[in-house]
Amino acid sequence: MANATESTETASPWERTLTEMRALAAERRAEGWTAATVQAGDTTPEPPSAGESDRFGIVYTVPNDSVDAIRSFSDDGSVDEYTVYRRTAGSTLFLVTELADHDSRAVLFIAGAVNLDYADKLKTAAAAAGKMYTHVQLLDWTHLASFRHDDPSAFFESLG
Repeated sequence: MANATESTETASPWERTLTEMRALAAERRAEGWTAATVQAGDTTPEPPSAGESDRFGIVYTVPNDSVDAIRSFSDDGSVDEYTVYRRTAGSTLFLVTELADHDSRAVLFIAGAVNLDYADKLKTAAAAAGKMYTHVQLLDWTHLASFRHDDPSAFFESLG
């Protein structure tokens, strides 16, 4: 992940992930972008067989105070570039997904932590489909946005 400006030597992997996400957002703002950050309360690897639909991907459950940032980003522009920053500690994959809309010079960063013990079915589905999705929802399952990614290995190194 990106180099953080504050010391991360004693921070937990999650704290380091959040610090680095904030640093990335500050870099984009310094470059003239509008940048929003969202910290997921829960992040779940969802294979197609997990629900009533064939939806699959990383599902970020976010707090209510994130609704405006996510909806304005997903309604006002399209994602034409994404970058996934990741680190693994034990069986946990810490992610920051950067979603960029170059036309509006807006970027959204979403941070989450995935338990890899439950990700095998998702990895298999993503590899077979050759794509991956990011889904953002509230705790009550209200869907806020979905984003497609054409490279599943950006999320799971083992798929590269």
